[in-house]
Amino acid sequence: YALDDSLEAKVLLLMRSHPQITQTELAERLKVSRATIQRSIKSLTDENKIARSGGKRFGTWEVF
Repeated sequence: YALDDSLEAKVLLLMRSHPQITQTELAERLKVSRATIQRSIKSLTDENKIARSGGKRFGTWEVF
């Protein structure tokens, strides 16, 4: 089961332009559930496309 590639592309784009964006903000902007965003983030992390630097609350996303 693969996630929609275009959703992941949108997530990456938003993370690049807003490194401090939250999962909730991503979900609202992309009009999907937070669970969908969490699955997308897990997939992107597993593929080493993104990483979180800093803490959960004040950290930022690094897009590779």
